[in-house]
Amino acid sequence: MEAAISQENDVNHPDSDEPGIGEEMNTESSESPDEELTNNTMQIIYRNTAAGSNYRSPMNQAKTLMIAFDSAARHLGSCPPFKVQSTFQGVSRAFLTRVFGCDPKALFAPMCKGSWAGRPVILPNWDFHPFLPGAPGLPGLILSLRNEFFEHPLCSLFIRVTKKPVTWAYYGQYKFVVSGVFSTTDFINQKSTVKEAQADAIMTCPPFHDIRARIYLRKSGMPVTASAVELETQRIKDNDGGKVTHNDVINALSHGEESISIITMSCIDFDHRFADRIEREWNSR
Repeated sequence: MEAAISQENDVNHPDSDEPGIGEEMNTESSESPDEELTNNTMQIIYRNTAAGSNYRSPMNQAKTLMIAFDSAARHLGSCPPFKVQSTFQGVSRAFLTRVFGCDPKALFAPMCKGSWAGRPVILPNWDFHPFLPGAPGLPGLILSLRNEFFEHPLCSLFIRVTKKPVTWAYYGQYKFVVSGVFSTTDFINQKSTVKEAQADAIMTCPPFHDIRARIYLRKSGMPVTASAVELETQRIKDNDGGKVTHNDVINALSHGEESISIITMSCIDFDHRFADRIEREWNSR
């Protein structure tokens, strides 16, 4: 499962109207230190996103990792926006699958057809990533254990822009960089349902087999070498992996043996020729 980011207190569905986040706040009013910190934090998020509207509360609040606004603002504040002029309105995933061969459901869905075959494409979901870019060219933030973000220098980023019907818009060529690590204290303070969800994902999802392998090796007192991890990962793929429990995974994350990365998303370029081709194909369907 993909980790996500939110306020300490969630509010609404990811596709509903945002609760006042896009409104600038008056910093000249008399405020307590805590109010001033909150105000400054909100303005950093406002300045680096689409009027602050790129915050979306995760749909499944019981399973989504949380990070406070001040932490999110610190990371977003280091990512300058890339100026983009685009009329791209969005296309369906079925269209991306039919025309370009993108996987219809995967987070990482490289193009497999046509002149852009092999082009890395990522389609993260607001439901688990409330601090995705609010508009083309703007920065974003993701919490994740996955390594695929770093397999390519740049990825074509598509963001869901409408719900009925569901459409996805091209936002630019993005670079993903680890800007921090989710602290053990932050993980320990998560809801029990969130910890269980992260543990379940690590135990069952193929992208996390290597993490499960390392946890098993440590639990068994064996050296955590590259070859040992590779062997145990293959055993897991063959449904013959060593026994690992939810508590084993939660303990590994709670003690910092495994860590969740805080990943900043920065737009480096916007491929207008690519966007125009997709839009033409969509309009002529």
